[in-house]
Amino acid sequence: MDFEGFVKFDFLISYVGMITVVMLLTNFTKNIFDKICYNSTKYVAYGFSFGLCTLAALYLGTWTGAGDIVQTIVVWLVNSVIVWFAAIKAYDAIPKK
Repeated sequence: MDFEGFVKFDFLISYVGMITVVMLLTNFTKNIFDKICYNSTKYVAYGFSFGLCTLAALYLGTWTGAGDIVQTIVVWLVNSVIVWFAAIKAYDAIPKK
């Protein structure tokens, strides 16, 4: 195993990596965003998942023609929703105090 970095980009753009990072970011920043807007956890999680999926789309996407661009955008928008749902469900599974 390679333990040189905390989170490598290859792990970050996988589904498991995105779900893990979105769940952790949501958990650590929830209190900050709740002071701005009450009960905004699901929106914060979607923002993080959309941002990570945008990075992954820019890195992995096919940008050669108009059809490929539209297909890449649609696929990664759907992926961001899947990551969002999985991260929210994992976040809800964490026991509350």
